[in-house]
Amino acid sequence: MITQVGGFFKPPTFICYNKPMKKIIATLVLALTTLTASYAQYYDNDPVGTVYEYEMSNKLMGTSTITQTLKKVEGNVITYEVVTKVPGMKQPMTMENALTFADGKIQYSVESLMAQSKATLEQAGMGSNIDMSFDGEAGFTPLQGKVGDKLPLTKATITAKVQGMDLNVITEITRNEITAVDEEVTTPAGTFKTIKVEQEVKTTTQAMGMNQTQENKQITWVVPNKGVVKTEMTTMGQVMTTQLVKITRP
Repeated sequence: MITQVGGFFKPPTFICYNKPMKKIIATLVLALTTLTASYAQYYDNDPVGTVYEYEMSNKLMGTSTITQTLKKVEGNVITYEVVTKVPGMKQPMTMENALTFADGKIQYSVESLMAQSKATLEQAGMGSNIDMSFDGEAGFTPLQGKVGDKLPLTKATITAKVQGMDLNVITEITRNEITAVDEEVTTPAGTFKTIKVEQEVKTTTQAMGMNQTQENKQITWVVPNKGVVKTEMTTMGQVMTTQLVKITRP
């Protein structure tokens, strides 16, 4: 499930890294973490122009705001303009995100992910000459299911060449299942009955011949047939929460 790419929010540290490499790793981690939040999507047959506002927060990063404006609906493909404001960054990051809502799931696009990743890194000051590739499965978020349903265990690798340096981020889902249905979750946007999806994810960052592996856990609360209203990612004793805070319809 591609939402796990960048599923950690404290840059891995190796004492042998030079300052440029540390900056690149930190920026890539931030970019991919932001993409993680951008895949928290909601759609309730709303009109074009509807705005979904999310907040992504933890003690280390502070609070980022993710504003998603519904731009286009073509059959089952829903396109959003996503504007993310991150503490400490001079200007918001803007991207377009197209997802497929069909067959009881939200399906992600590898092409969209790559385009967004490059755009995010460019806006974060990493330059325009960025090579990036993806190997593996894009994954999906379920919109339906019952307790005990086992979801696919996937593995994906993003490889980036930034400022002449190679960096791999490998994400492997080792547990992925629905653990509750009709669970009530309250966010600033309201109270929702949800499907609860629990995942365990191993994320490995490779750079300069060295590896850093982290074990992550994520809980996602999904309103059936509508989308994600809350996620909690836990790694290194820290919790990152992304939640829907407001829906504004034209």
